[in-house]
Amino acid sequence: MKWLIESVIKHLTVVLPSSTIYAPIKANVLDVGTNNAPRKSIAIRITPSAPGEQYFEGETIRKQFQILVKSPNGLEAMSSIDAIADELHNLHKRKFHSIDTSYELITMEKYVEPNWVDKTEANEQIYTALFTTELEKGG
Repeated sequence: MKWLIESVIKHLTVVLPSSTIYAPIKANVLDVGTNNAPRKSIAIRITPSAPGEQYFEGETIRKQFQILVKSPNGLEAMSSIDAIADELHNLHKRKFHSIDTSYELITMEKYVEPNWVDKTEANEQIYTALFTTELEKGG
């Protein structure tokens, strides 16, 4: 869902400092580094989600997404994913900087805590966290 990806990217870049969002947030995949040139990277992607609820006058949409961060400095990556997870968890209780009003954010919560994923051949540490959202169309 393009709206959700673009809105989360906008929100994170507006609210969090550049020391936390240390690379442009891209859709779907992390940038690839090499042994000579490791790369910092942040990605967001939609993950499989259950359908939303159908109501007499409309429906809700459930979407789940994953954020991945990568850095040759493992502590930097860990700090970044922790700050991102803290910002997005229960975001529906605060101001959400969405791209427009096509949808209304009903809930946003982390459902998998930040954790370590892998160490790449370029010595980069990858961390991730997963989130679930519920949206209403035409908010």
